Amino acid sequence: MKTQKQRRVVILGFRGVGKTAITTRFINNSFNSEHTPTIENSFKKTIKFCDEEYEIDILDTPGQDEFTRFPTNDSVITDAYILVYSVSSVNSFEILKVIHDKINEKIGTIPQVLVGNKNDLEKREVKFEEGKKLAKEWSCSFIECTAKENENIAQVFLSTLEEIEKSTNPNFGKKKDSNCLII
Repeated sequence: MKTQKQRRVVILGFRGVGKTAITTRFINNSFNSEHTPTIENSFKKTIKFCDEEYEIDILDTPGQDEFTRFPTNDSVITDAYILVYSVSSVNSFEILKVIHDKINEKIGTIPQVLVGNKNDLEKREVKFEEGKKLAKEWSCSFIECTAKENENIAQVFLSTLEEIEKSTNPNFGKKKDSNCLII
């Protein structure tokens, strides 16, 4: 019997971008349309990925801005960061660049996934191509999603696991006989 792998993921982003909405949609498939500022919450979920069981410990953080101190106590035991912006807010997109720089400055290279949330909204200030270009600059995965419509939410976390595994094993997912979901 294979042992369960444990992975810790921290979700960062500006206020109101939907970090908690993404997390609660993934954890218990629910969506609350009312915004309540998060202090800090931790969630766990076990999933099967690439024929292995993973327990994902997700730290849902309060909204950050360029003046927020980087949570160094959380970074020591973190396997990856999910960096979330709202496609309807260019400010939230710009703030992520500051957050990304703080991560690299404080802890160096660590797996990250760039996520553009709220792609169900008609008002769009950040184009898909802009997110994709930034992710390419950062050498990380990029996903647009909507927690409200439950579109690509699982993909966010599967891509995060993939980024973690690729960082520890460069041959991860390259075997032809592997029963692995690669996103």
